[in-house]
Amino acid sequence: MKKKSRPNLLNDKTSLTLQNASGSFFVGYNQQGINKKFGSAIRKKRIELGYSQEKLAEVAGLNRSFLSELERGITTISIERADKLCHVLGTTLADMLS
Repeated sequence: MKKKSRPNLLNDKTSLTLQNASGSFFVGYNQQGINKKFGSAIRKKRIELGYSQEKLAEVAGLNRSFLSELERGITTISIERADKLCHVLGTTLADMLS
């Protein structure tokens, strides 16, 4: 009797994939991974441009503590606010998530 293979859940930083003997199938996103990736990209770009958290928050119309939480990946942001923040940083949302 052929032993059935059990599906493996693979968890990278941004997605969850269900893998079985016939291949792998996309299941969904790991929200925490995406938050950390986006937050790290925001922090890197902010530092690259020489902005403090206070200055970037002011220019982007955000609260400094919210920006801090965003950079650490512990909060979420709407697409509209994320797009505005990326615009202030001179980049696009797509570039920040790639």
